[in-house]
Amino acid sequence: MAVIVAGLLVGLAGQSLCSPEPLPGDELWTWLSRWSTSLRLVFDDQRQGCFLDDRLGIGMLSAATVAMPIAFTVLALAALWETAGRWARRWRFRRWGGHAVLVGKIGDLDAFARSERKKGVIAFLAPGRLDKRQLENAFPLTETLALGHRPRLAHLLDTIGAARSRLIAAVSDSDLDNIAIADNILDSHKARSPAARLLIRIEQPLVRSLRGQPLRELAEELGVDISILSLSLMQVRRGLQQAMPGRFVVHGSAGYHAVVCGSGPLVQQIAFRIARQAYRLEEALPRISILTVGGHGFSAGGMDRIKAADSAASVVSATVDVDDIRAVEREMAAIAGAAVSPAAIHCSGQAPEEAMALARRWERVLLELRVPVPPIVVYGQAVDRIGVSGMLRGADAPDLEEAVNGVITADRRARINHDAYHDKQKSLKGADFGMLPGERRWHLIPESMQEDNRNAADHMDYKLVRIGYRASVPDTGTPIELPAAAVEKLAAIEHARWIAAKNVDGICYGPVRDDEKGLHPDMKPYSDLDESAREKDRDQIRQIPALLHLADQGVQRERTIPLAELSDRCATHSVAKNAVVSPSLEFSVAVCPLPAPEMLDAAEQCRAAGVELHLVVDAQARRMLALRDETQAVRMGKLLSQAYRITHIVDGSAADYASALVSEAPIEE
Repeated sequence: MAVIVAGLLVGLAGQSLCSPEPLPGDELWTWLSRWSTSLRLVFDDQRQGCFLDDRLGIGMLSAATVAMPIAFTVLALAALWETAGRWARRWRFRRWGGHAVLVGKIGDLDAFARSERKKGVIAFLAPGRLDKRQLENAFPLTETLALGHRPRLAHLLDTIGAARSRLIAAVSDSDLDNIAIADNILDSHKARSPAARLLIRIEQPLVRSLRGQPLRELAEELGVDISILSLSLMQVRRGLQQAMPGRFVVHGSAGYHAVVCGSGPLVQQIAFRIARQAYRLEEALPRISILTVGGHGFSAGGMDRIKAADSAASVVSATVDVDDIRAVEREMAAIAGAAVSPAAIHCSGQAPEEAMALARRWERVLLELRVPVPPIVVYGQAVDRIGVSGMLRGADAPDLEEAVNGVITADRRARINHDAYHDKQKSLKGADFGMLPGERRWHLIPESMQEDNRNAADHMDYKLVRIGYRASVPDTGTPIELPAAAVEKLAAIEHARWIAAKNVDGICYGPVRDDEKGLHPDMKPYSDLDESAREKDRDQIRQIPALLHLADQGVQRERTIPLAELSDRCATHSVAKNAVVSPSLEFSVAVCPLPAPEMLDAAEQCRAAGVELHLVVDAQARRMLALRDETQAVRMGKLLSQAYRITHIVDGSAADYASALVSEAPIEE
């Protein structure tokens, strides 16, 4: 059709070049005549002379006469592509393989498919006919099939040569379809030698727990590389990174308090994830406040289960009607007034707009109360505005390619972590090794233990922050050796995390280990452990630099630069210059007390120079934010959104606290 329309337009243009201007009053008749002539040129292949002998016009008239043959040729080639070409493509897939089979919708696959297409040929399996048309429009000339009914799945996979593909990414929003594809592929590999890489998306935690291990075990046996991912789980991990404890501190506050607010399936995942991470559990029992607004957030028994994990966290829950705004604000104020100030607020909703509305309400309530505003994480939406306080953080769902890279890195870290434990226990126990569930190779341990190793890997960044380090990209060189004092401190933190994770799974203290009854003798404080049990935790810590090195990451030590007495531009410039040229094994953090105007200037200049900021906020600064002081509140909000670390002072001044911090390295003039 496009070729025919182009032919008609070219014919009209050619006649305009070949004919004189129409006489006054003959314009309509002339254009109708030219349209009629263009139709004859295209459809009847009639030749037309050029009265003005214009070369371009002659060429256009000739081009119009071949529009129909070109259209027929295109149609013939399209028909050939859809018949013989389709047969040839599928034969090539079945015979030679090397392609990627992507299963899902255009919204999930778009960026990932374009990346995979650079590596080789791709083919699609769409969940439905509408999804098939959308994929065909986005990726023309690409083999695309609709899944249809599940009984036809084996035939479709065979038709598209899935058994010989280099990658099968089953990432549709149906866990059952994705698992069925994995089962079919692994069954086909029992009789064939080629092995594809499997990428399976499973969102439901229960399904992932029940089917994850059998799939991994069979894939390992057949030599198939398999990765199981969950976009929602990756989103929750991202949210916890945005509100990492240790980078937001209320000075003098003992313990950790996290708030989970909203509705929808992410609420339960966020709450359980926080409970498993055991932030500051080695100091005091963390508190998790759960405020369910406008809908259900927990599965049947989910709330009872997390409340029963009383060695992991103290859980307090409340439910309010979304239409009762006053009740919502009363609950928010009650949570904010707890003995331990909230260190993080996680907002989720049935739609991203609901999460953002809750986050804005939390910010308003906290500012009105003049209390510290912690990181407020909004799930499902990228935050383009930082809010009045500068503390809104976005945790939108990762795209597929980012999620794939994340799960591969997490699995690699977790597997190396487990393998190191496995090998050491084997050397220590000798003939007695292999009696416990965890004393097996990675693919043979239960999914819960694999997930625990992933949690430990996710916990690395938090542990490093607690001792003044951070992971760096790219790798800074040979893995460093952490100081003995740091190893001991982090071992206690790791043991607290292990206790919380086990307790969430129903494990309690018992003098003798009994897996059937859920008893373990190490479910007690780190200080009460025997030396061999402590050494297990120390081993987990000692291998952190090596694990990061394998992921092409290094470790940098924080170098504090106090700015309490450096307010003029020259001094600030000197500090910024000194910080930028610091060694790669260190990164500089400038301490800036707010809200002094000279400190705002210093902080802005240091940030512009690439120096990280440690902002110290006191009651005066919080009052300015609450009153939305036009001269400074906007500047403070922007800086707070960019700060590496934020410390709130409840009593006293920010300047006094900042001046008490001592630099770890001299400042060069």
